[in-house]
Amino acid sequence: HSFLTAIKQDYSRSKAIPLESISFLPRVLAERRAATSSVLVSSGDEATIGFIPGHESTNGVLVHGLYLEGCRWDCHTHQGRLTTAQAKSPISRLPPLQVIPVSDEKEFSRKIYYYYNAPVYHTADRSESNVITHFKLPTGKPPDVFTLANAVILLTSPTHSNST
Repeated sequence: HSFLTAIKQDYSRSKAIPLESISFLPRVLAERRAATSSVLVSSGDEATIGFIPGHESTNGVLVHGLYLEGCRWDCHTHQGRLTTAQAKSPISRLPPLQVIPVSDEKEFSRKIYYYYNAPVYHTADRSESNVITHFKLPTGKPPDVFTLANAVILLTSPTHSNST
């Protein structure tokens, strides 16, 4: 959480804009692109965050090793999007994300009709104190579908967090 706040602060200073006006634009990277552009190594059951090699911090950070619960990422569409979970697979891996600080909501205006503001939890415990941030992800379905499915992003594998 403090790492993402530091990214916002850095961006705020570089653009001379208020910290409160900054949000994150998450871009899900194709597995092929992420594998070749990243030097980060997955730490097994937990997400890793680091700078994107060859980019300044104002261009974002690469987040790898996140889990989706109650939904999944459909990489078979043109730009990829969030979709409903498969019946026997409520948990899936989210491909690596490039998380970019932005000060303008127009950054989100891609040719997709819906977005789901997915809560990001440190563990599978759904307490309010466990929420780190929210990532606005594109979807082809109304956000209520994902709210009703209790869809979330987790930093830690649900099986790993249950054993600690």
